[in-house]
Amino acid sequence: MTYCTWDWIFQEVQKIERLVHRYRDSIYPGTPLPSPYARALGCLEALLLSFTEREARLTYSLLPFRPGFSAKWELQYFQQMQTFATTPPVRKDIKDIIELFSSDPLDFCLTSLAGTLCVQVVWTLSADREYMWHEPSELFAILEDHLSRAMRLGQKTEIARLDEILYNLYSNLSALHQMLFMVRVHQPRVSTVPSLEDAKKTESGKAWRYIRAGYMDQDHRVSVG
Repeated sequence: MTYCTWDWIFQEVQKIERLVHRYRDSIYPGTPLPSPYARALGCLEALLLSFTEREARLTYSLLPFRPGFSAKWELQYFQQMQTFATTPPVRKDIKDIIELFSSDPLDFCLTSLAGTLCVQVVWTLSADREYMWHEPSELFAILEDHLSRAMRLGQKTEIARLDEILYNLYSNLSALHQMLFMVRVHQPRVSTVPSLEDAKKTESGKAWRYIRAGYMDQDHRVSVG
């Protein structure tokens, strides 16, 4: 996440705030939301979903390369044109998600959060076992409890595994997930929520102008995977 993307979210929230004041006397329980207000909420949800998925993809792709977790992955480097690339990272320490939860709760939480929030990721543990989906709110709660316990016990090495880069990424994911939850509880769950592609065709806010211009496609951080 960059300053620009947070600014886009902020401007979309400001737009919704203006619509709330405009339609506050037209919103009643059991009745549909005014169309412009419902549309704005749906477009914000689509924007948050897109940012969450992109940030999760980046986080998932970086985990095997961070010092606190690299020993658990196997990969090979090779030259590609004028730079280098790696083979797809493969877990080498476990074959079962339950085993990971028992042996390394921190690794379990971080890997599961990134995989759950990124719909394009399938974490293959073995030929017949695929990634198991978990409720993100529960995973954030487990992560917070684990880190709090490690702090109380003075386990500095365990805390240090969540380095500055990972801390910033998971802070972004936590904020995005919380905002997405708040948007969803403020509108009826209907099938008319627009997709990102639909929203960028009709919306005129700053975020959508940049997205139509291909700004998101220039983000080199999520070119992997």
